[in-house]
Amino acid sequence: MRRRALCLLFITVLQAACAMGVTAYLDRAIGHATQDEVTQRLGAPHEAAAQPNGESVWTYRSQGYDGFNQESWCREHVLTFDAQHTLRKWTREDC
Repeated sequence: MRRRALCLLFITVLQAACAMGVTAYLDRAIGHATQDEVTQRLGAPHEAAAQPNGESVWTYRSQGYDGFNQESWCREHVLTFDAQHTLRKWTREDC
């Protein structure tokens, strides 16, 4: 039982560290990272939508289970690129 709890705690910490890595990357990428560079780092988005003004909005979704609190979670990183395909802003939302 203790071993299982430690494994679940380790997985939860690992997931949090990965999420922080994405957040740090996106914070540094604003204003200069292109769509190609973001795709190389994060992979293809789950959703991509072209906007009438030439911008595009990409959505990355991650889901998991927090064994410590025994609840599932879902987060989306929503990225907005300008008409020149440069990252302009991003948000993180619960889904």
